[in-house]
Amino acid sequence: MRARIIGYCIVLLLLLPLWMWLAWFFTPKKQLNALIVDKTVLQYPPQEHESLNWVLTNSQYTRVDGSYYNPSQDYLGFFPLENKKFSIRDLDQLSSGQLEKMSNELDMAYFTDTYGIYDNDWYGGNRVEISKKIYGGLSPQDMELMRYMKAKKKLLISEFNCIASPTSEVVRKEFEALYDIRWTGWTGRYYEQLDTNRTDQLPGWVTRNYMRDHEGKWPFRGEGLVLVNNNEQVEILEYRSHLNGIAPLIKSTPAAQKELRIPAEIRYPFWFEINQTSRLNNVAAVFELNTNDQGDSILNAHNILRVFPAVIQKKDSGNHMYYFAGDFSDNPIDTRLSHFRGIEYIKSLSINKRNYGERESFFYDFYLPMVRSIINRYYEEKHTEKIDQGLKFTMESGSNDITDFSFRVLNVLNLAFTVFSTCWLLLMSIFISFSMIYTCSSDRKFP
Repeated sequence: MRARIIGYCIVLLLLLPLWMWLAWFFTPKKQLNALIVDKTVLQYPPQEHESLNWVLTNSQYTRVDGSYYNPSQDYLGFFPLENKKFSIRDLDQLSSGQLEKMSNELDMAYFTDTYGIYDNDWYGGNRVEISKKIYGGLSPQDMELMRYMKAKKKLLISEFNCIASPTSEVVRKEFEALYDIRWTGWTGRYYEQLDTNRTDQLPGWVTRNYMRDHEGKWPFRGEGLVLVNNNEQVEILEYRSHLNGIAPLIKSTPAAQKELRIPAEIRYPFWFEINQTSRLNNVAAVFELNTNDQGDSILNAHNILRVFPAVIQKKDSGNHMYYFAGDFSDNPIDTRLSHFRGIEYIKSLSINKRNYGERESFFYDFYLPMVRSIINRYYEEKHTEKIDQGLKFTMESGSNDITDFSFRVLNVLNLAFTVFSTCWLLLMSIFISFSMIYTCSSDRKFP
């Protein structure tokens, strides 16, 4: 009996991936005309925007022709080719009329990374050193499309690095005016190792610039934060010496936790920028640097904020604009898992979160639910508007076809499938639990 129960449990567990794939496969597709801009694609697969593609595929958002977004093709920016050749497809060659027409056709635009490509990155030099720019930076045409998207109340998402180097000061100020934010000039990143004898990941210019301003000394041997401003000044916050906590924390408001389905707090170990914003914006989440007294003295000496916006949402009625002040869409993930519904719950449990440098947990626990919630909410609002407009038109014209029947049927089927899959997983969990209890009871010896 015990062996049979264990066998049943194994079979159920083995069938779980199949069921998760079926749940994803039978989820109705939704057409979403999305523009993805990424000017920092050094190689394929393009990690800088793959997280967004993961969300789109997993949520069954497709191109207008019904095909899934291909992360290596369906974007604008830098395209690597063979033998160190490349091509560039972007908005810079488009006229104002073409940009306005594009904004009419688009549902959303996401500017994931405009940092660009540099000589050392592309031609095989020392990738941790500064070199000549090949391509990158937010352009005036990018800004023009953003303004059109805002005016038409389309979904517009931007994130680090859009306004830091190499974006020009003129374009940066236009971006700041559009989003009602102000960049303080500082960016930062957590590094697991600051000891130059034990890592090759720390850029050489970081140590040189710090030593230039600190009597030629580099005393750091542990982990910590590197802070850099637009004048190439470098400051270091080392764990224990200046920090009580290791990586920066992102802390979310109660409203954002509910609306965007994000946790109350989570570590973020990658690049971020320090901004300020006005009351015209809703700050859904903030970065917090967990500094001690020594760390506070460094921040105060250089007017660096300890708490600053991480997720900014426009308050304007009807606007769908978001700014992420971190390199949120750059995460090392497996895109094949996007074809399994509910995989985030399993992955979240299996990730080693004691490794403070890993970014998978940030993707599954924070980025995925947040971006999915943003897109879902926008899609549902816009689709409801289209149905209402169609309903009004058909009623005025006297037509009996007053509902989008196929859409409603698909929604009902999707809901039924979701409820059924949830019940199946719940029953499986109960079955396994009772099986374990039964097995333990049968093994117990009584006098």
